Amino acid sequence: MNREVEIYDLQLSDLDGMNIDYHEFEDVDNFRERLETVIEDGVAKLVKSKGRVVAAIGYVPFWPGVCEVWAVANLPIVNKGIYALTLKYAIEEFVVPKGFHRMQATVLKDDPSESFYEKIGFKSEGVLKEYDTMKRDYKMWARII
Repeated sequence: MNREVEIYDLQLSDLDGMNIDYHEFEDVDNFRERLETVIEDGVAKLVKSKGRVVAAIGYVPFWPGVCEVWAVANLPIVNKGIYALTLKYAIEEFVVPKGFHRMQATVLKDDPSESFYEKIGFKSEGVLKEYDTMKRDYKMWARII
């Protein structure tokens, strides 16, 4: 339907052409290692709009009907509205047809991406206190389908 958005299977080599802002405790090698499994399982995609890489997206199934979605932007994000619409389309085409009744995302509290999740229909469910190894707070976002 959206001819400007293309969705491909993500390959580790695709990360070489992306500008990614890694967390303080992670680097490209750790990120690649964590992605290997989801790439093998076919639950990671590369999203392009007008021929430009927008993001890598994917999901991790928790149990039947529930998954955690994730997105890694190719920086800089030139137009946040187009970015949100592009990823919303990718999620609708790639994740929704898998039959999940709940998609959720765990996002660093006060991260700029929180507004992105609101734009694509996710609702905040609360704060996860001291959630990571650096004892930072996160927010749980969910979209019930």
